[in-house]
Amino acid sequence: MNTHDNGLFEDRGYESICRVLISMINSDDAAEACELKNLKTGASVYMFDSVAIYIRINSRAARLETSCASAERYVGVCASIYKHRDVVCVDLACPVHDAPHVRALVNDVYNERYQSYLYGSSLACCNEFIACSDAMRCVKAGDPYYLKCLYRRNLASGRIFYGRNKNA
Repeated sequence: MNTHDNGLFEDRGYESICRVLISMINSDDAAEACELKNLKTGASVYMFDSVAIYIRINSRAARLETSCASAERYVGVCASIYKHRDVVCVDLACPVHDAPHVRALVNDVYNERYQSYLYGSSLACCNEFIACSDAMRCVKAGDPYYLKCLYRRNLASGRIFYGRNKNA
């Protein structure tokens, strides 16, 4: 887990909550994919470079907030999970690791962010474009990250822009 503190306040428990949340994720890469950024009014847990969970702590309790669509199904499962405006909120009156349904919710949020990272935006091409052109197909076909490659689509339709098979 990476931590970014802009110096506005001491930790107040954000890092410990973030560590527990990350430990709940069923992925070996979770610690590298998550980052905690301390803010003036709370802290944000970034997953794959986008805000996934916002943590607020006041004198009474801690609250997690997320706008991920996958968290919607947990609203109303227990009294501590509810929707406020367009945000799913989880009140943590007990320690995070004891809170019911939080583990499943955090895993769903992580998986949603991971899918968005993999498939959410397009990739023009990678540094293997000449090898792909020569092979007339994507040479990184086994890696799901490269499914969003735009040049791969051109290759599949027979348009080759580089290498010995250039035809466009």
